[in-house]
Amino acid sequence: MLNRNFVIQLLRTLHILSFSAWIGGGLGIAMLLKLDLQATTANDLQVFNQVIDAIDDWIITPGACLTLISGLALARFRRLCIMRTSWLRFKLFSTIIAIFFGYFFVARWLEKMQTYSTQDKFILFDDRLYSQVYINGAIGCAAQAIVVLTLLAVSIFRPHSLKH
Repeated sequence: MLNRNFVIQLLRTLHILSFSAWIGGGLGIAMLLKLDLQATTANDLQVFNQVIDAIDDWIITPGACLTLISGLALARFRRLCIMRTSWLRFKLFSTIIAIFFGYFFVARWLEKMQTYSTQDKFILFDDRLYSQVYINGAIGCAAQAIVVLTLLAVSIFRPHSLKH
């Protein structure tokens, strides 16, 4: 049977790596959204949007879900009661909200950008619908980044008011 301390260290490592994937993917998408604005051809725009969609599907989503699962497992193995510890409760609910917001809103906006960029290559750069979806996606990414960075700050600096 595995040593409890070994399992805790393994879960901590998985938690840090999955969180890094989540936040790193988000920062990658933010950079690609900036480059998306500088695209000069419809093909360039389509490639940026395909890469954004792939990062969301293959890096951010698994990273966010693994962050949640590994965090719950870590609390369990450390014998921490999530509902009795305010900072853990804050992290749990914030993480769940961030995942749902990302999945049901931000990911949908980014997928719409991909869909619109493949439809009509000639009017794409004058399309208000694409511009509106782009703005929604960029604001959604920024909002989610703020929440995720707040979670990181709480994890590192746990305010005294949230410790017990």
